[in-house]
Amino acid sequence: MSEDDAWNARSKPHDLTFTPKPVNASAQDVTKPAPVQPDVSQPGLTVKHQSPYDLLAAPSDRESIADALVELSMEKLSRVALLKVKDGMLTGWRCALSGGAADISRLGITLALPGIFKGVVEEKSLYKGPLVPLPQNETLVNALGGGGPVEAVACPLVIREKVVAVLYGDNGQGSVTRCEMNFFASLMAKASMSLEILILKNKILS
Repeated sequence: MSEDDAWNARSKPHDLTFTPKPVNASAQDVTKPAPVQPDVSQPGLTVKHQSPYDLLAAPSDRESIADALVELSMEKLSRVALLKVKDGMLTGWRCALSGGAADISRLGITLALPGIFKGVVEEKSLYKGPLVPLPQNETLVNALGGGGPVEAVACPLVIREKVVAVLYGDNGQGSVTRCEMNFFASLMAKASMSLEILILKNKILS
């Protein structure tokens, strides 16, 4: 679209004349100073870091949601594992341990056999209680370094009436309080909303 004619119109000068003045050669050599970059090492100047809640509010992908879930869960628990649900199986996605490390990328747990995960997925409900020494339960505990906890928590991540992941956690020989279960119920609801945001954003951009 062309610009407005009012912007294109030019006024003719009347009695005004302009005579250029000679410019000092030294003035032409003045170099414009480079912009000063802030020194983040100075006190009071910091690089902003996205909090886990920022990641949930504006997720870039599923991995950012998983990272936020695990990071926030570790504020209440000493061992956390996030497991994907697909085709009747749980597979390792993310995990974190206080003062240690583990790899659950090759972990596979069937939902066809009894265990805390079967009920969580089928009933779409949170579980808090003892970890019964069943093969399906012990498989995950062993992957996280072994040692049966006093009690464990398992929370479903539900999106559009479907469980897409399960968050597992325990405190070793410590217990999980009722207040912390309220925290996890709220956290899983926020993670579900975050997935909805991601789905809608991808639809808009597709």
